[in-house]
Amino acid sequence: MTREVITRFLTVLAEDGLTATGRSQRISSAKRFLVVARQHDWIHDVPAGTTFYPEDGPARAKLAPRALSSVVMAQLESAANLDKLTDRRWRLLFPLLMETGLRINDALHLPQDCVVHDRHQAPYLRYRSSAGPQ
Repeated sequence: MTREVITRFLTVLAEDGLTATGRSQRISSAKRFLVVARQHDWIHDVPAGTTFYPEDGPARAKLAPRALSSVVMAQLESAANLDKLTDRRWRLLFPLLMETGLRINDALHLPQDCVVHDRHQAPYLRYRSSAGPQ
């Protein structure tokens, strides 16, 4: 295996019409295979320089901002708009999500006894995050 073989592989990926994500996944798999093959000595006579480089993959697409615009936030925070919700659970849920940053799934699965108080009787929300440790 040589750098020429890797370059040919990259060309085939580009010509196959794969998405950037698809090409990245295949390059990552081939790179991992090359590492494991060297580790177990499955492929002999592969020059050390025969590898995949970060620039071999497609450029990462810039993601759109994940924040809501101030206009949308004003609509969500509007008491008049919250009053339009007929189910009072939803009227409670929107401010809870906005003020705590909870994920929707975590908020929907809060137990009834989720509010605890410290020694000064200040209320705190107790929950178990689905995104990692509590």
